[in-house]
Amino acid sequence: MRNQVWDIINGSSLQYQILHELKYTPSVGMVELFISDTCPLACKHCFHADVRSVDQPLSFQEWAAVIDQLIRMGGRHFHLAGREPFTEKVTLDILAYLSAKKQTVDLKLGAISNGLNCRKHLHAIQSSGLDYLEISIDGLADTHDFMRGKGTYQRTIENLKEIVTVLGEKRVSTATALTKRNIRQIPDIIQSLSHLGLRRFFFQPVTPMGYALSMSDSLIDGEEYRQAIHWTRQALAKAEFQNTGMVVMFYVPLEMLYLVCQGDEWIEQELLHSLYQETSVTKQGVNYLQLDFAIANIPFWRHMIVTEDGYLINDCASRSVPHYQELSAGSIRHMPLAELIGKTQSIAIRRIEQNLADKDGFID
Repeated sequence: MRNQVWDIINGSSLQYQILHELKYTPSVGMVELFISDTCPLACKHCFHADVRSVDQPLSFQEWAAVIDQLIRMGGRHFHLAGREPFTEKVTLDILAYLSAKKQTVDLKLGAISNGLNCRKHLHAIQSSGLDYLEISIDGLADTHDFMRGKGTYQRTIENLKEIVTVLGEKRVSTATALTKRNIRQIPDIIQSLSHLGLRRFFFQPVTPMGYALSMSDSLIDGEEYRQAIHWTRQALAKAEFQNTGMVVMFYVPLEMLYLVCQGDEWIEQELLHSLYQETSVTKQGVNYLQLDFAIANIPFWRHMIVTEDGYLINDCASRSVPHYQELSAGSIRHMPLAELIGKTQSIAIRRIEQNLADKDGFID
């Protein structure tokens, strides 16, 4: 990795920048609402694994109170998730509530689904003002069914056709978890789904948490991921992808950052754009490839999760262990949310100050 990039990430300048933001311009970033603890599938890479709620699920009134407080504290991006959010009726109530809030507050609202449960709610979703709906597709038929269960690919594809018809291509995207089984399928995944009208695709590596802890032989490394990003870039420039207007995003997790970027002039330049808070986008004809980098291991910085039973946690890994409440900042039932948010910012500030004291930076 070039010295310029390395110095920014692993030196103190980025740490001081984040520290200043947390101390003097604190804000609530994207908030994921893990609404549901149920799902009809048992995917091999599910980070929830066999972990179940430790407390009773939040009522609609409690969710509404959480949303109100987050909006007052500057929250503007809400993402509905969980095992499968559309297994619960309360999801539709929350969508309607957020839709009403959007009439007076500029909110971004999204959700992720396995594509099997949301179909019957499409008209409610359409009228809710949902900005985007991500549908999980883990490869072509063989790899998707291997990960999610026999026959699930065809059922999901049939649902996707109607989802795109009702919501429109600009509001629907797919999310693909990458393993050694499907990483070479990326161009074929994009091409096959484009025939359904899809134009937005998101890819990220499966990480070793939850059920995926037993998939060590299938997990990709940083070099494989870098190659896949380049394959996709080259594919988007080919004739069969021209005039299609694709938007393809790759998420680069912190633990892969060095190997993905190392010695690669183009990716390093995209990382620099990201570090300077510019959008990292490469245009290939009328298609766009975007890289989203995790650049700092700072808990609760620009992202937090409210679990279905009211705990405030930092990331998916914190929800993948049986005693996740011990990794949380606390429960909204036991402490006002404003105090919990203040606690998370204190946690993040202590982490940075310790990093600066140790001079270890962010990358192991």
